[in-house]
Amino acid sequence: KKGDGSLLDEMAGIFASGGVVKAAYDQIFCPTLLSDVVNAVASLQAKGITGIVNVCSPESWSRYDMALALAKAMGIESNKIHKVSVDEIGLKTRRPKNTSMIPKRLFAENGVIFKSISECIEQTANNW
Repeated sequence: KKGDGSLLDEMAGIFASGGVVKAAYDQIFCPTLLSDVVNAVASLQAKGITGIVNVCSPESWSRYDMALALAKAMGIESNKIHKVSVDEIGLKTRRPKNTSMIPKRLFAENGVIFKSISECIEQTANNW
């Protein structure tokens, strides 16, 4: 939803105000819709599945690639994205560059379906 404070919403707000998004090309993760996480955990609990299960979208994205896709969906020029390394951002703590996970067990035992990030990007663009 517009104004929900999610990563995509934050980027869309910057684009809509004419700002430039700084986006790391080398920070890879599995962005996941919160409602999909809740549904997956509830399903795991209902099935009595125990142990370690990676609960995330099966899609890996960089922040830069997400910013490019969102800009395109919003009709924003790609020059409104500043491609940076996560090392250049100046975070107080050091962060790993790849935090993506492989949710193989989740899908093998649970069969949940996650909303694609492309769908989330389109929805965010439509919200703005």
